[in-house]
Amino acid sequence: MTHSASDDAELNRRPLVVAIDGVAPGIGKSTVASAVVMWLRERGLVVDHFREEDILSRPAFAAVATAFRESERVEPSLLLAATDALVGDLPPGDVTVLDSLLPFIPSLLAWGHDRATISTFVRDLTHVLRGVRLLTIYLDGSVESALERAVGREGEAWLPWLIGRYAGTAEPVTDLNSLAAHMEQRRQLTLSVLAEHSWDVVAIRTAQEHQADESLAVVSAALAERGLDH
Repeated sequence: MTHSASDDAELNRRPLVVAIDGVAPGIGKSTVASAVVMWLRERGLVVDHFREEDILSRPAFAAVATAFRESERVEPSLLLAATDALVGDLPPGDVTVLDSLLPFIPSLLAWGHDRATISTFVRDLTHVLRGVRLLTIYLDGSVESALERAVGREGEAWLPWLIGRYAGTAEPVTDLNSLAAHMEQRRQLTLSVLAEHSWDVVAIRTAQEHQADESLAVVSAALAERGLDH
């Protein structure tokens, strides 16, 4: 089968989704997401900035928000349905920048799901996302440095709250050391499962040492290399 200009045109009409994820809170996901949104808008693109907290208010995620409020966990099938609703409403050619949403692996791990279940979920999620152009930016680096930065930003009361979020994990998370170990396990799982399902991932190494404009340069270059910057 030959590749034609019409194939390229069809691909370029698909919505672009830039999913920004990272090794731990404090690694700079929200800062980089905001910088990417601004850069894309300056290029004249229509950009929807889906912030981390927006999951509780977006119509596509209404059932997810309800389930989380009722039990503090969400079934994988609901996450798939919500993502399907989200991408189904994306206008052709527009851009959506997701801050800490896809691929949902941190939440699935926190709710006690094992690797096999998570891999199956990501396989199904990949199918749901087949109609968009997807680029995942993964901010990699020192878990300990990222958590230290997050505690400095959020205050000392934040750390016990975060530890409590991982009460359902297979390996107990009870303090900063076990939390850091969990984050490292999460990092390895995320990168291996996304590779297993052929996600296009750009990892920014030692992200905690970068200024936002340095990370933005990596992202903009990745978009340009893939012809996604227009």
